[in-house]
Amino acid sequence: MKNVMALACILLLGVPSVSIGSVSDDQVTSIKIKEADGTSQQDTNSGSGVKTNHIQNLAVTGAKIAGGAVTTDKIVDGAVTNAKIQDVSAAKVTGTVGNADTVDNVHASQFAPASHTHQYGRVAIVAKSGGDFSDPLSAVEPAAYAQWCGEPSSTNRCLLKIMPGTYDLGSSGFPMQEFADVEGAGEDVTIITSAVDGYDVGTVVAGGGDAEMRFLTVKNTGAGQYNRAIVNSNSQNRYEHVTAMAVGAATDCTAVFNRYNGSPVLTDVTAVASGGIDANFGVRAWFSSVTMNGGAAIASGGVQSVGVSIGYSSATSTIADAVASASGASGWNIGIDNSNSTTVMKNATASAKTGVSLTAGIYNFGNSSLTMTNVAAVAEAGATNYGVYAEVDGNLTVLDRCTVQGSPAVKGGGDGLIFKIGASKIVGGVGNGTFSCAASYDGNYAPLDATCH
Repeated sequence: MKNVMALACILLLGVPSVSIGSVSDDQVTSIKIKEADGTSQQDTNSGSGVKTNHIQNLAVTGAKIAGGAVTTDKIVDGAVTNAKIQDVSAAKVTGTVGNADTVDNVHASQFAPASHTHQYGRVAIVAKSGGDFSDPLSAVEPAAYAQWCGEPSSTNRCLLKIMPGTYDLGSSGFPMQEFADVEGAGEDVTIITSAVDGYDVGTVVAGGGDAEMRFLTVKNTGAGQYNRAIVNSNSQNRYEHVTAMAVGAATDCTAVFNRYNGSPVLTDVTAVASGGIDANFGVRAWFSSVTMNGGAAIASGGVQSVGVSIGYSSATSTIADAVASASGASGWNIGIDNSNSTTVMKNATASAKTGVSLTAGIYNFGNSSLTMTNVAAVAEAGATNYGVYAEVDGNLTVLDRCTVQGSPAVKGGGDGLIFKIGASKIVGGVGNGTFSCAASYDGNYAPLDATCH
C-alpha cells in the first residue's frame, strides 16, 4: 500500500499545473467551448456556453461582426437605444427605409426655407423692411412699375400690397394706376399721408381707369389753400374699407373729391373733413356721380360744412346704408346737398347741427330729383333747422317710410316746390311747397291729411 501511494505522488508531480496565464494565444479552440445549453439563460453559475456577463461592454467591436450577421430576430424590441447607435451609412441598411430627405415623397429641395420671400407675378410689396419697395411712390415710378406689373389691362391686373406702417409722401401725391389695385393691411395699420396742396390733387390721385383701393387710411394734413385726401378725376375706381381724412388748416378741406364725369364706388368708406377755414366736405361730387354703400361722410368746422355734396351730375348718384353729417360751421351745416342732380337714398341718415345761416339734414337745390326710402333727415341746434329743404321751383322730392325732423321738418323755398310723402313721420310740420301726403303722421303719431297738415 505504501508503494502505491508513493507511485501516485510521483505521477502528480510529473503533471504541470494549469492556470489562466498558462493558456497561450489561440490555444482555446471552438471545439473546446461547450455549446450553449439553451436553458440556463444568462446565469453564469450554471449551464454552458458564452453568456452576456462573460463579455465586457465595448469588448465586441465592429470588426468582430460580419456584415448582415445581426438580423432583426436577434434584437429584442426596444433593446437598442439611441445612445447605443452611431451614424449608420445607407450601405449598412437593408430593406426599405423612409428617405430622410423626403416628407410624404416630397423632396426637401421642394420646400421653402424657414426664412424666405415669395415672388408673385404682377404683385409688389411695399414695407418698412423686407419688401420690394420701402415707399409707395417708388413702386409706381415708371421703370419699376413696368418691371413688376408689365402691361396692365382688364385681363392682366396688378396688385400693390402695402404692409403696416405710416408712409409720408411729403408734398407729393400717390397716383393710382389703371388696372392696378392697392391693398393695405388694415385701416388702422397702413396709413398714407401727405401735405400736398392743389385743387385737383390729393394724397391719392386717380385719373381715369378701373382699379380698387382697400384696407388702408389716406390722410392729408396740409395747411395750404386746398386739402384733399382722395381725388377722382374721370375715374370709375372703387374704394372699400378705406378711411379718407382731410384734416389740415387749409382754406378748403375735402376728404373724397370726385370730378369730371367720374363715377367712383365707395363701400364702407369713412370720409372725414375738418379744420378747413372756409369749407369742409366729407364727400364731394361735382360734374360727377357717386355711389356710397355703407360708411360715413363727416364734415365739421369752418364757414360751411357738408357731409355729402353732389352737384351738376348727369348720372344718378346712390347713397345706401350710409351716414352723412355736418356740424360746427359758423354758416351752413348740411348733411346732404343735392344740387342740379338726381340722387337716390336708401336706408341712410343725414343730419346737421348748429349754424347761423342754414342747418339742413338734406338740401335739394335747382333742377334736381331726390328720392328717399327709409331715410332719417334731422336738423337741430341751428338758427334755422330744416330736416329737408328744397329750393328753386319745379324740383321733385319724394319720401317713403322716412323720418324727418326740423322747424319745419320739410320746407320749400316757394310754393312751386313739389313734395310727395308716404308712410313717413314728420316731426315739426311742413312749410312752403306743394305737398301730397299718404299714411303719414306727426311726432305725436297723429295722422296728417293729404296736404301733410
